[in-house]
Amino acid sequence: MEMAQNNQNRKKRRRFNTYRRSNQPVFQCPFCGENIRDLNTAIARREDGAPSHFDCVVKALNETEDLQKDERIWYLGNGSFGIVKERPNSRNNRFFIRKRIQYEDNEKKIEWRKNISEEILKRNRKNKSK
Repeated sequence: MEMAQNNQNRKKRRRFNTYRRSNQPVFQCPFCGENIRDLNTAIARREDGAPSHFDCVVKALNETEDLQKDERIWYLGNGSFGIVKERPNSRNNRFFIRKRIQYEDNEKKIEWRKNISEEILKRNRKNKSK
């Protein structure tokens, strides 16, 4: 029974890491120096657009931004982060975005991200033709 469960978990993990197994180049995170295993979750570093681990970017923002004790860094989407403050006594709006940080440059086309998109499109076309 346990072996069957392990096989199911292995199959699920494989599905999410398909980009990593492709013939695309391996990138290293400029913050920690480790390989980026899943480019789908990478964030483009603001200085040069290099792919970076999401967690490394959050850690760097925590170190560079002046956070109060009840504030945290949250990902807001579309390459932006926010300094979010919790309002403990509020019923409707429990959280308040004190500062929005546009981390990725949305105007610039990032080559490594374009390659991911093209590969996903190819894979989808291939799956539809089956």
